[in-house]
Order: sequence, then structure tokens, then C-alpha cells
Amino acid sequence: MPQRREFIRSISSSTILFAPLLVSLPVAADPAGTIDVARPDITKPEITQKVYFDVRISRSDGTFAVRDDDGDDPVLRSRLTFGLYGKSCPVHSSRFLSYVDTASDGPSYASSTFPSLDPNTGVVEGGKIKGLEVSNFNGQSVLNYGGQIGQSVLWLEDGGEKIKHDKEFLLTHRNLDVTPKFGITTMASAALDNTNTVFGELLGGFDFVRRCEFIQKYSVSTSTEEPGSLKDEVFTIQKEFFRGLAKGVGDSRLDELYEGKFLRKVDVTRVGLV
Repeated sequence: MPQRREFIRSISSSTILFAPLLVSLPVAADPAGTIDVARPDITKPEITQKVYFDVRISRSDGTFAVRDDDGDDPVLRSRLTFGLYGKSCPVHSSRFLSYVDTASDGPSYASSTFPSLDPNTGVVEGGKIKGLEVSNFNGQSVLNYGGQIGQSVLWLEDGGEKIKHDKEFLLTHRNLDVTPKFGITTMASAALDNTNTVFGELLGGFDFVRRCEFIQKYSVSTSTEEPGSLKDEVFTIQKEFFRGLAKGVGDSRLDELYEGKFLRKVDVTRVGLV
């Protein structure tokens, strides 16, 4: 069963304090998961828990509605399966699992999105939960979810050797980020070793990650083509077309534009334990 989140009523009767519980994880025997097939001489961290995410990628117009014939622009669906390193990274694994809980009214990955792909690191960024944001409450940084105020705590492990970002399909979290946002690597990136912590890996749904690499993305830069040229005009028209289309269907993707942001909606529809 998914772990429950402990809720504590704050000084204000209208405000609730939520805090993910840190508990020891059940360990599932998985000998096959401790050997890296590509490098049999290296022992992988043990996978102690598995989680699935059902995801969908919208059509180019940002819609998901069922149609009799989608033609060449269908809604793409996939299931991601993550293996968590509960022994090597107990804090990260426990906090991640606390957002898999769909039984409570707290923030959950079930209402999250994959908003972008970092152009510098190649990380597919996910775990952006709708309505969850970092706020200031009585002079302290807190997590605000629809009026519920939760503790703002860093996901830090107590010692131990860090796992390197030395291959694709690793589950990673930024060290100084108190939110449940995470990333999936699409390549090795040693630079991430200084800023992020690996706490799991992708076991299934590799097609989804590859699709994310090819989704059209927003660029805040201007065209590199000669000003006034045909290619420059096409670049400008495409950006304005996206803005107009998104605004016409009430697409929230216009609320915040930045380099690498997907020009399609990528939503999570269901999460749970495997």
C-alpha cells in the first residue's frame, strides 16, 4: 500500500501542515537488479521498490479528447516503471514514495507533468505537481498546496558514496530543490554529480523518454537565420502560431515560457506501486 502522509493542523485552523513521512522501505529480493548488464564487473545499487507512472503526450494542439481518427497526430500513451535505490538513497526514495500516495488529499505525482527537457544536461524534467509551489510563511520557506502549508526540507542523504550520472535512464533530483520535481537522464552527464543525486532508474517506458527528446520545444532565443530571410520569417511564424493556438484552447503552457519547454502537454494520469 502507498505510504500515507502525516498531516498536522497548524496555528491557523484553516491551514494544514503536511510532511512526508521518512520510514524504512520494504526490501524486495531482486538479484537480477543488482548487476549492470552493460558492465557486469560493476554492482548496481539494489532496487527496493518499484513505482509506475501512466503518462500521455498531447496532440500538437494540446488536446487529449478521444477522436474517431487521429490521423498522423495521435495522443501518445506510455507506462513508466521506476526502480528506487532504497538502501543506497533511503531519504530520496522515501520522499519520492510519499508523493505516490493517492489516498490522501495532499500533493501527488498523479496530478503532475513533465514540462521540459534541459538543453544543457539532456535531462527530461518531471514531477511538477499542479498547485504545489514554494512560498514564504511567517518568514520561512514552505511548500504551499492549495492553502495547505507543508515543511520545506532538502532531500539530503546521510553520508554514503554518491551514485554517478554515468549513463542514460537514471532517476535524479536536484540537491537544493525542496520540491518533488525530478529528472530522467538521456545521457551520461558528469556535471550533474555536483548538483544532483541519483536515487533510482527507469525500468520500463524507454520509448516515452525517446519521444520526449523529439518533442518540439520552445526556444527563447531569436532565429539564427539572416534577418528578413525566408527561414527567419518561418521561424517567427511558427512561434506566433504556437502562441495563438495555445491561447485559443486555453493552454497553460503560455503561463511560463523558457528554453527547452515542451510545446505539447505531457501529463501523468495515474501512479502506483508495482
